Amino acid sequence: MIARMTYRIWLARHASAFSCIGMAALVGSALFGPGSTELHLTLLVVLLPFVGIPHGALDYALARQFLQPRIGKGWALYFVATYMLTMAVVLLIWWIHPTASFVAFLALTLYHFGSGDSLATPSTPLLVRIAEVLARGGLVLTLPAVFNRQEILQLFSYLILEPGARSVVSMLVGIMPVFAACLLVCITWSGFQFIRCKEPLFLLQAVELAVLAALFSILPALLAFGVYFSFLHSIRHMLRLSGNTETGSALSAIAVIIRLALPVTAVTLALGGSVYLLLSGVSFDMPELVRVIFIGIASMTYPHALVVSLAEHAGSIPIQRKVPVKMKMELPLR
Repeated sequence: MIARMTYRIWLARHASAFSCIGMAALVGSALFGPGSTELHLTLLVVLLPFVGIPHGALDYALARQFLQPRIGKGWALYFVATYMLTMAVVLLIWWIHPTASFVAFLALTLYHFGSGDSLATPSTPLLVRIAEVLARGGLVLTLPAVFNRQEILQLFSYLILEPGARSVVSMLVGIMPVFAACLLVCITWSGFQFIRCKEPLFLLQAVELAVLAALFSILPALLAFGVYFSFLHSIRHMLRLSGNTETGSALSAIAVIIRLALPVTAVTLALGGSVYLLLSGVSFDMPELVRVIFIGIASMTYPHALVVSLAEHAGSIPIQRKVPVKMKMELPLR
């Protein structure tokens, strides 16, 4: 497991790497053009198996930490059934009332992205911690609505009826200044902390937030989301699950995370490949493709966010820790 200081070093490296990738995407878009919506969607689909799906695949190992001691040998069946049932309920409610479901999904996304990506520590002032969650989660949603309004309106109209899509976009535009103010608070505080403590992570935090804001202000929404989701959110989630106050090798901890994610990732990709082969003769237009991808992501986000929240409440992060001895079991990869 990664020791606390080593963990912060890896967070700094990740912030630096993401900032470089984000700036490269901005420069590339300026030099060669942003590309088409089809290209952005293809890029997102290609990146999902490498980082998006593995970051969600860790839910199984994470849930084991708090379910196995309470349920025993039947925990896996209980977990899979509950996970799938939650996805089915989300899809059903979306079918009954898509606009309300979409707004609820945006609110969940704001909190999940904001809290999951935050670099704040318990010593960070509460106001700054709240501001960082709001800035990180809110700007991902509101900046595209302000600077790429027509694209967002079109994408939203694929998911819900156009009158509802217009209302949601107008709402996001209206609340954007709140999240922009939170961003200013976070960047200012990080800058002062860097001057005071000389710790590089504070400076990198400010740079990362600025690059994140630039991505969603300048790039097309799908391209910005693909870069953000693949190279910031998913990787930071896996780093969070590696962190611990105990000593240990950072590389070995990350290797454990990768190996824990592989089985579920392989099963997910196999199922997805089977569905693709079954539907290979079916032609999907752009609205249908966007609808399948993003409503599918929405259905998986709810149980994923629930698992992460329950694990944090139960103190089960990181996932490499042992299951209590009384169960006479522990994770196979430590």
